Amino acid sequence: MPTDGPVGLILDGTGRHSWRPAHLHYLAYKDGYQTIQTELFNSDSRHLDSDAVFGVKQSPLVPYTLIEDSAAAAEHGFNGPFYEGHYDFVMKDDASVIDAEKAYSPRASMSS
Repeated sequence: MPTDGPVGLILDGTGRHSWRPAHLHYLAYKDGYQTIQTELFNSDSRHLDSDAVFGVKQSPLVPYTLIEDSAAAAEHGFNGPFYEGHYDFVMKDDASVIDAEKAYSPRASMSS
């Protein structure tokens, strides 16, 4: 979030910081279903109660567990301990969505 210009003036004037809680963005799509575009927040992240954009709600909070099992790490392609969290996405039927991948892949892709 920018802290210069009008946004910075508002943040300074209200005594607020510009920080967001730790979060991951998701885009889930499948033909015949409504696309889900959302973010999930680490349940123990700082700034949950003071998110600069007031985007935190109870439903997208995910607890993460530290996994130190080397076999589990190797199974997931990691060389050491990692954190694991679970969240169930529920998609609504929508027969008008015919080619969800074509519509969203170019915008969501991290590759060139």
